[in-house]
Amino acid sequence: MRVELFKLDLHNLVEFCISASDENYKICSSESFFMEEQVFYLFQSCFEESSKLFDYYEPTRFGLRNIVPLQNQLKNLRNELESVNSRDSLKQFITDRSMGVQFLELMEKEDPEWIRQWDKHHTNLLEICQKLISLTEQCFNEDKVLWVKGY
Repeated sequence: MRVELFKLDLHNLVEFCISASDENYKICSSESFFMEEQVFYLFQSCFEESSKLFDYYEPTRFGLRNIVPLQNQLKNLRNELESVNSRDSLKQFITDRSMGVQFLELMEKEDPEWIRQWDKHHTNLLEICQKLISLTEQCFNEDKVLWVKGY
């Protein structure tokens, strides 16, 4: 528990919010999930390729028209991630993504020994990808909308 007066810092975060199809975007909904911006960059191309209207800084609506293409893009990315079988192939996967070099620089700064535990980081990325796929499945199955916005 934080016993202090503080502000929510939304800098360098991406929000994923699910709403009913007839509702507008609600900032910081209690149902929202968040991801650090640097991590999102590894997945950003999936969002860009599935919606021509994707804008990182504006709430982008992924309704029925875009949710299936998004899901397919994320599944393709998951397949790429599943084929990673060494630290070198993980580094290659990351550097092939948007802002991947910066992601690796940040990883090395935060944990200089990260490469020794490459498989843990690989598993984390796979789990994130699967959770994003699950969000798209929820939207499709429940006729909901996924809103995505970067801060």
